[in-house]
Parts: sequence; structure tokens; C-alpha cells
Amino acid sequence: MEPGTNNTEGHRKIERANVQGAHIENAYLQGPDLRGAYLQGAELGRARGLIKEQIEQAYGDENTKLPEGLQLPAAWHHLASQRYTALVEKGARNVG
Repeated sequence: MEPGTNNTEGHRKIERANVQGAHIENAYLQGPDLRGAYLQGAELGRARGLIKEQIEQAYGDENTKLPEGLQLPAAWHHLASQRYTALVEKGARNVG
């Protein structure tokens, strides 16, 4: 067994990995567990085999590029909006 490729259930596991800003091209990602993986700003546009359910288990943002046919999950937009609001509020407190 290759290091880091399989868990006890035989599924590839990238759970809680941090690949923020990474360029992942031509990788075959069908099946890996992306639960809790940090994909903010990652370039996954040329990754193959990635499905909606995998993406929904990960954390990403509006800068994450997904393969054609996949949409950014609504939760990612909500998190980005929350971060923006928090930054604006923090900035307002620092001005006064």
C-alpha cells in the first residue's frame, strides 16, 4: 500500500488536508474523502473525477476553481460573506 493513499475502508483520504492556493492539475480525485479539507484558492479546474458531494464536505471560497460542471457550494458563499462582514466590522472598530 502506498503511503497516505488508502484508509482501512479502501478509500483515498485527503481529510483535513490544507491545499490552499495549490494548483492541482490532471489529478484523479474520484473517491477521496475531502471532509474538512481546506481548498481556499486552490486550482482544481483540471482535476478529474471530483463530484459535488466531495466539494460540499470541504472548505473553499470564491477563489477556488472547480472543474467544469461543478458549482461552488452555497455554504462557501455564506462563509465568504461572514468573513467579509467580520473584516468590515473589525475595520470599523479600528478606525474609531
